[in-house]
Amino acid sequence: MRHFEQPKSGFTLLELIVVLAIIGMLSALIIPRLSSIGLAQLRSEARRIRSLIQACYDLSVLEKTNYRLAINLDEQCIEPQQRQADRYEPVQNPLLQRHCLAPEVTIQEFETPDRKIAGAGEDYLYFTPFGYVEPARIFITDTSGNSFTLFTQPLTGEVEIFAGRVEFKDYEEQR
Repeated sequence: MRHFEQPKSGFTLLELIVVLAIIGMLSALIIPRLSSIGLAQLRSEARRIRSLIQACYDLSVLEKTNYRLAINLDEQCIEPQQRQADRYEPVQNPLLQRHCLAPEVTIQEFETPDRKIAGAGEDYLYFTPFGYVEPARIFITDTSGNSFTLFTQPLTGEVEIFAGRVEFKDYEEQR
């Protein structure tokens, strides 16, 4: 009678090295793409904020009424509002509705020359019917550490977007 030896189960060292090398190569290809997805979301949110600011500016001039953009750091939402008599009401335009940022993106700071909120709170960016928006700085970040700073142009309603954190004083020096 012959006794057959049972083959040993498991992986050889060579097989483990090959599998680890494949995982390493796939990680090298996938991880940079994942961070660029986060950056794309941050860019998208920055453009959305810019569009809302420019739309409020244009509508305030066109309709000859005051507008404001409510910026809520607690809820991470922005909402265009129009002045109705003695109070502000949400804009009744389907294109200008309240917008809450993607979970990966946060507004860290909102600042005008005379007031600033950071981390929490609510403040407003005001637009006049005479073609003026407050000078403001909005600092947004994503979970990957990417960031943009948005600055409003008071007389044109345009918004400039800069990569990274830029303070008012640094912005004025660049201009």
